[in-house]
Amino acid sequence: MTYATQPSEERLRKLASGLGHDFANILAGILGNLHLAQTSLPKDSPVLEDLAEVESAARGGLALVRKIQLYAGRTKMLLVPLSLNALVSAEKARLVELSAGAALELSLEDDLPEIAGDGDLLKDVISSLVSNAREAIGERTGGRIRLATAAEGEEVRLEISDNGDGM
Repeated sequence: MTYATQPSEERLRKLASGLGHDFANILAGILGNLHLAQTSLPKDSPVLEDLAEVESAARGGLALVRKIQLYAGRTKMLLVPLSLNALVSAEKARLVELSAGAALELSLEDDLPEIAGDGDLLKDVISSLVSNAREAIGERTGGRIRLATAAEGEEVRLEISDNGDGM
């Protein structure tokens, strides 16, 4: 079967995989040179703060590459033990931004057991659900989005609710 006769979804996966690979190589070069710049500067250099922002953006690009390669079937989900509460807490500033005017309430149960998950994918799912909740609230004043974690035995639950009318 030639490239032209492959089903379009398979062609898209191959294209995504190739682009992801090329982009990862570009980001590797950026991160390598960034590391050299960071280690060559004095510890009190004001430029280090800017370089930290560049590093954060490049690492975000690598997370995007991972998603592209996951879609293309070139990589598998990376399941690691993680704390759902720590993940939600670390994303709080971003979630507040996504809630755009609605009050964001966190109710995180203490002593939640760790879960096996892909942190980047879980962040994306949580962000998407908060964005959807914000859309459901619309322009209404007094909007509220609530994220709650709970454990029942070894099961861990994340609930995201809002007081919107729906989409």
